[in-house]
Amino acid sequence: MQIVDRLMTPSPDDADARRCPHDGTTLVSRISPLRSAVRRCPACLRSWSDVTTSATADPPARFHSFRLDVRPEPAAPSAAPPAPELSVVLPALNEAAALPLLISDIETALAGESYELVLVDDGSDDATWAVIRAVLAERPQWQAVRLSRRFGHQAALLAGLAAARGRAIISMDADGQHPTEQLPEMVRRWREGARVVQAVRASDARGGMLKALTSRGFYRAFSRLCEAPMRSGAADFRLLDRTVVETVLQASRTTPFLRGLIPWLGYETHHLTYEPRSRIAGRTKYSLRRMARLATDGMVSFSVAPLRLATLVGAAVGALALADLIYIVAVALWDGRAVPGWASTVGLVALLGAVQLFSIGLLGEYVGRTYLALLNRPPYVVAERIGDSSGPPPAGERRA
Repeated sequence: MQIVDRLMTPSPDDADARRCPHDGTTLVSRISPLRSAVRRCPACLRSWSDVTTSATADPPARFHSFRLDVRPEPAAPSAAPPAPELSVVLPALNEAAALPLLISDIETALAGESYELVLVDDGSDDATWAVIRAVLAERPQWQAVRLSRRFGHQAALLAGLAAARGRAIISMDADGQHPTEQLPEMVRRWREGARVVQAVRASDARGGMLKALTSRGFYRAFSRLCEAPMRSGAADFRLLDRTVVETVLQASRTTPFLRGLIPWLGYETHHLTYEPRSRIAGRTKYSLRRMARLATDGMVSFSVAPLRLATLVGAAVGALALADLIYIVAVALWDGRAVPGWASTVGLVALLGAVQLFSIGLLGEYVGRTYLALLNRPPYVVAERIGDSSGPPPAGERRA
C-alpha cells in the first residue's frame, strides 16, 4: 500500500478552503500560521498543501481532523516464466516430413522433464518452416529460429545454442538418425556431474565402407595434428552444460567446427555409444564434397600443423627429386639408354610443381580464413524468430 499524503481538513467556514474537483475533498490552499509545501493532487494535478505544524506553535483550533489517503500500489509486472532445465536444439534443412515424428519421440523420451525445443531452419526450401510454425502454435513455450539463407549445419547449431535457455543443451540431427532413447541417459549423466555427454556411433556400416574408412582416418588425423582428442564416430549428438555453451559462444566469432572445439576445451566428458537409426524421411544432406569441406574446415581452423606438413612434404619430395636425378645420371653414365634431357625435365617439373601447388593451396586456405575473420561478418543471420528470447531482436531480424 502506498500512502499518498496526509491532509489537515479545515472547517467548512474557512475562507481559504477549496475543494478538489476530482473527489470533492476539502484541501488547504493557504495557511499562513503553518509551514506548508506545495504539491499537486495526483489525480487532477491541482495544487494543494501538505500542512505540517510549526515546532513552536500548535495548529489552529479550526483544523480539527486529519485525513489519510491510502491508494494501492500498482501491480508489479508479471514475472517471466522460469527457464527450462533442458533445451533440445534441432537444426533442420528440408526436414518437413521428419520433424513431426521426431518431435513426438522427443516428447515421449523427456516426459516429466522441464525442457524446451529450439528448432532452427537452415534456409529450407520445402515446408519445414510452415511445420515449425504449426508446432509452436501448440507449444508456445518452445522456440524457433529461421536463418535468412543456408549457412550450414555448424552455423545452424550455433544459432540454436545462442537461443537456448536451458541449464543443459542437447543437440541432435532432425533426420531421426540420433535415437531419442539415449536422451534420459544423457540427462542422468549430466546430473551426476558431467559437463559434456558425447554420443558416439557404434558403427559406420550404414554409410558404406568408404565413408567408414575416411571418417575413421579423419578423426585419427585430427586428434594427432590438432591436439584435440576427438573420438571416432563422435558427431553432433551431445549434451552440453550451460558453462560449456557460454564458452563456445564466446569463442565462436566465425563459424566453428564444434566437433573439434568442444573436445579441445577440455571439459569433463562422458561417452555414450549408440546405433544410428534409419532416416525418418528424405535423404542425407552431407555429400562427399560437403564432408570433405567440413574436414578441411576442421583441420585448418584448429591448427597450423597442415602448414608444417606441407614443409615436410616439400622436404620429402625434394629428397625424391634428388634420388631421381642420381638415378638419371647413373643410367646415363653406365647404360646410356636414357633420352638426353627428357627424363630429368619431366621428373623435376612434375614433382616440384606438385609440391608448389599443394603448398600454395594450403597457404591460401589460411590466408583466406584470416581475411574472412577480419571482415567480422556474423556466422549466421536470423531472419525470423518465434518464442521467448531475451532482449530486442537484432537489426534485420523479424520476431513473430
